[in-house]
Formats: sequence, C-alpha cells, structure tokens
Amino acid sequence: MVIHFLDKDYNNLGFTTDFESIIIHDKFYDCDTMQISTNIKYDEAKFIYLVDLNRLFVIYEFRRDYDFINYVCYGLEKEFGKEIVEDIHTYSNKDIKDIIGDLIDIQYPTIPLEASNTGITKTLQVTDDNLYEYIRDLAKSNRYSIKVQYDNIAKRAYATLNPATDSRTLKRTITEGFGNIISATHSYSVSDYRNYAVVKGQGEGSERKSVIVDEVPSGQEVRKLFVDARDLSQDYYEDGVQQFLSDEEYSEVLRARGEVQLAKYPIVDSFDIEIYDDGNDTYELGEFRSIHLLGEVREKQITETITAYESGGVYNTVILGEIE
Repeated sequence: MVIHFLDKDYNNLGFTTDFESIIIHDKFYDCDTMQISTNIKYDEAKFIYLVDLNRLFVIYEFRRDYDFINYVCYGLEKEFGKEIVEDIHTYSNKDIKDIIGDLIDIQYPTIPLEASNTGITKTLQVTDDNLYEYIRDLAKSNRYSIKVQYDNIAKRAYATLNPATDSRTLKRTITEGFGNIISATHSYSVSDYRNYAVVKGQGEGSERKSVIVDEVPSGQEVRKLFVDARDLSQDYYEDGVQQFLSDEEYSEVLRARGEVQLAKYPIVDSFDIEIYDDGNDTYELGEFRSIHLLGEVREKQITETITAYESGGVYNTVILGEIE
C-alpha cells in the first residue's frame, strides 16, 4: 500500500509504504473513518491519500506510540460539519439533488455536487442547521448517502449523491453455509424506534400549525416523536425580500422536517458478519441483500464495511442493517 501525505492544497509532501495497520470503516449513511499506524509524520500534512485504493482522508488527530504514529482520519465530507447554514433557505418542490447541491455551494463553491436527479422532490426550509448533519439526514431519509470523492489527476474534490442498490435477486442469499463467514452477531432493539411524528410549527396554543407524519407499519404500535419546528417560518425574508408560503406549502415544510427526524430513530436490527474474501461474492456498500443467519430470514442493507490491512493479510467485516 502506497501512502501519500498531502498539504491543505493537495500538494504531495512525501510517501511511505511502511505501515503497521490500516483500518477503514466505510458507512453508507455517515462519514467514513480511517485509522492508520505508520512511521511518517509531516507537520504540514492535512490529508492522507491511499494510492492503491484512490481514497483521500482528512487527518483529525494523531498520537505517537513508540516507533509508530497513529492517525485518526475522516472522509472529506466531515469538513462540511464545520459550517452552519446561515439565514433562511426555502425550497419549493425541488429535487433533493438540487437542494443538497445548493446548500453545499453556499459554503463550499469549489466542491461541486456531481449527481443525477433523484426524482424525489421536497418542499422544505433550512435555517441554522449544521451543513453536514442536515444534508446527511436529508439524504438518509430518502435512502441516499452523501460522499465527497477526490480526483487525484485534477487535484480537486467533488461531492456525490449515492442511491441504495437492490442486489437481492442478483446475488446469492447470505447464509451460514457460506464457508467464508467467520462469525455472525445479531443485534435487535426498538428502544429508540419512532414511527409517528407530531410536528409543531409557528403559532401559539390552538393556533399553532402542526402536521402528522405517519410511518406506522401495519400491525405495529404507534411510537410517537414530538418535533418542535418553531424555527420554520411561513413568512420570512430571503435576500432582503419578504416571502410567504401557502398553508399547503408550509405543511409540506413541516412534513419534511418530521420525515428527516424520524429517520434518526430506526429499529436496530443488524447483523455484524466477519468475512474473508474467497472470490465467490462481492459486498457493496449500500446494497440490499437477502440473508439467512442465526435462524433469522431478513432483507437487509449493507450499511457499513470494515476493512483491516495488516501484516497477516486483509480482514473484512460486513454490517447489514436497516431496510425498514
């Protein structure tokens, strides 16, 4: 593995092929992380670029441990978390690709969003939200992930909006009969699960505007979430001009807030599977798979993968989680 250290302008400071371990934790709905232990330290280094994988990570901390230095790094999208979306930004019947692209462009005009329309339109309002958390949650509530990639040739970063893929009929069912499954652990919890949001907007008492977001599956109990959306405005100023939302538009703005908030409280029903690559299957981040493990038959999504590069070889863990 060739490891390059880059400065804030993506200039190469130096490289090494000597490392003790590299652990990459990829997450479909959240920011990727990497931990690397190597013997090189550059004071001006802001990024670590893994040439063999064409992956760039931001250095967030390091710790010296005898002859090696341990770095904790994040995917480039982590940088979006440094910004707050200021003022009020209202979108009426816009594709979520255009909404996310506009929000990124407000703070990071040098990082374009390169994505196709999703066909999912929303009417919503954004104000005083953490940029990364908002676009991550909006993408997740519609089964997309937001990532920032790096073009090593052009020395530039760009954002992508990635849809989940369905491989249930294209790939074999993951079962205990697979000889390459080393271990499997099933986790299940509904303690934080919510499926019914009561969203309260502007107004006081009985005059306060509200909507219900009902995502209760047939036969399940109602698990309520109360969302205070008083910050969402029906009349507001944008670019110095007073604007008004109709009652229907404002209801859609409140509904969008409720959908994003409900996506934060899913059922925890995941399988943590340690796998070694026998060349008979591939496990793509974000894809839906059928599984038959530990007496359970499920349709699940690969939400996380962990890849460890060590002297003894490469070790893989696949985590299949929410599809509800």
